[in-house]
Amino acid sequence: MNHATDLDYAATSSTVEPAARPVRWYHKRRVVLPLLAVCYPLGLWLLVKAPRPGQVMKIFVSVVFLPIFAIVALLAFKPYWQFAGGMSGLKDFSIDTDRMLRSPDARLEAHRSEQAAKGKPALPGNAVAGPAWTDFRGPQRDGVCRGERIRLDWSKHPPKELWRQPVGGGHASFVVVEGMAFTIEQRRKQEVVTCYDVETGRELWAFAYDASFEETLGGNGPRATPTIHGDRLFSLGAQGHLHCLELRTGKRVWSTNILITPASDADASQKGKPVKNLEWGLSASPLVVDDIVMVTNSGKSGPSVFGYRVSDGKLVWQTEAGSQGYSSPMLATIDGVRQVLNLGGTELRGIDPVTGNVLWRHPWDTYMWINVAIPQLIDENRVFLSAAYDHGCALLEVRRDADKWQTKEIWFSKRMKNKFNTSVIHNGHTYGLDEAVLCCIDLENGERVWKGGRYGYGSLLLVGDHLLVMSEQPADLILVKAEPKEHEELGRVRLFEERTWNNFVLVGGRLLARNDRWMACYDLSEPEAGGEANAAVE
Repeated sequence: MNHATDLDYAATSSTVEPAARPVRWYHKRRVVLPLLAVCYPLGLWLLVKAPRPGQVMKIFVSVVFLPIFAIVALLAFKPYWQFAGGMSGLKDFSIDTDRMLRSPDARLEAHRSEQAAKGKPALPGNAVAGPAWTDFRGPQRDGVCRGERIRLDWSKHPPKELWRQPVGGGHASFVVVEGMAFTIEQRRKQEVVTCYDVETGRELWAFAYDASFEETLGGNGPRATPTIHGDRLFSLGAQGHLHCLELRTGKRVWSTNILITPASDADASQKGKPVKNLEWGLSASPLVVDDIVMVTNSGKSGPSVFGYRVSDGKLVWQTEAGSQGYSSPMLATIDGVRQVLNLGGTELRGIDPVTGNVLWRHPWDTYMWINVAIPQLIDENRVFLSAAYDHGCALLEVRRDADKWQTKEIWFSKRMKNKFNTSVIHNGHTYGLDEAVLCCIDLENGERVWKGGRYGYGSLLLVGDHLLVMSEQPADLILVKAEPKEHEELGRVRLFEERTWNNFVLVGGRLLARNDRWMACYDLSEPEAGGEANAAVE
C-alpha cells in the first residue's frame, strides 16, 4: 500500500498552519465516564449519611443539584454531541454513544492494519470499463446518473451489499474512475485523501497532511469532494489546503493553501496574510475548466475566487467576488457564453473561467451566508435556486443584451427549501428535499405538485424516471418514482444507523455511500436473468 505524504511541501512552506485543538483531560472518556458515574450518586450517599442538615433540607439540596449536575454532564460530553441538522432546539442534539464508547479512529486503524497484513493490493487496470463520476454530484454536477440501469423490484431483487468498512471523518462524497473511488477523510489530526478499489473496498493509497477542522454543529473533518481531471485528482480541505495529486499513485504534484493570501502584482505586501475561514469550513468542490482549476475561499477579506493552472499550480487569476458560502461552482452555458455559476453567501454570480471576471450578479442573501445547494441550469437562459433557513426557491432568467447582462426573477416560492442538498431536474419539474421532506415543484410556475416522505437532511440522485434518496438518520436508501402524479415509494433498504450527510454516488451499477464513520458499496445493477430495469438516461 502506498502511503504518500507531503513532507517536501511541509518543509518548504513559509506559512504556519493553525495548531490542532487538543482534547482536554476533562473531555477524555477515561476521565468523564467514571466521574459522571460516581460523582452524583456519591454526593447523594454522603448527603444521606451526613448528620446535618435535616431531611427536608437534604431533599431540597439533592433536587437543586440535579440540574446543575445535568449541565456539567452536558458540558463534559460536548465532544460527543451530535447535531441532527434541524433548528428545533435541544431535541436536535443527541450523544454520539458510538464515539463515546470507542474511538472511530482506533477502529479504522485496526481495520486498515488487518487489510495491510493481507498484502499490498493491486491497482485496477487502466482499461476498467464503465462510466466515470468525475465531479461532486456527477460529471455535470446535476445529480443525474446518465447511462445507468438499476433494478426496480427490490422485493425480489434488493440492492446487494458487496462490502462495508470503517472510514475517516468528514462529509465529502466520492468520485470514481477506472474502478477506483476517491474521497477525503479526517484521521485524528490529519486530513487524508484516499483511493479505494470499488469492487473490494481495499485502500490503494492514502495522502496525509496535518490539518484538523472541528465544529460542534457541523461535525469535524473535511467537507469538499475531490475532483478528477485526466490523470490528476484535485482535493480541497476544510482549512484551505488545495492539493493536486497523481490519480493512480497519490503522489503530490503541487499544493497551496487558499486561506493564505497569495502574492499579487498589485499588492505583494499581502502575501502570506491569513484569511478567516467560513464558520463551517470550506466546502465547495474544486471545478476544472480546460486548464484552470477554480476554487473559492471564505471571501472575508481580499479575493474569494481563484484560478490555478492545472499543470503546475501557478495562480492565473484571482477575483474579489465577495462573500462565499458552501455551494460548489458549476459550469454552464448561458446565452451562448460559457461561464461558471458561483453561488456565494449573498448573491449568485456568473464568472468568466478564462479571466475570472464577474459577468453578472443576482442577490440571494441567506442566513449567515449559508448557501449550500448548487444552482441548476434549466435551459439556455433559466437557472433554479434554492436555500433553507426560511428562504425558498426561485427561477431566474439570465440574458445578455450586447455586452450588458440582466437577471430577472420569473417566480419565487417558499415551497422548496434545500438545506444540505441539491434538487434534481426532470421533465419540467424539480425534485428535492424541502427542509426534511421530499417535494415536487412545477418549474413553470413554482407551484408544489406533491410533498411526501420525511427523509431528513439527506441527498438524492436521478436515475432514469426514478429517484434514489438517502435519508439522514437512520440512513436508508429509498427508491421513489420521479413523476408529478404523486409521491410513490417503491423500495427501501437500511445502509447506516448513524447520521449521514455525505452525498452518495452511483456509477457502473455500484452505489458507494459513506458518512463520518462507515463506507459501503452496493450492487444496484439490473439482475442478469429477467427483472424490471430502469431505462438509462442518455
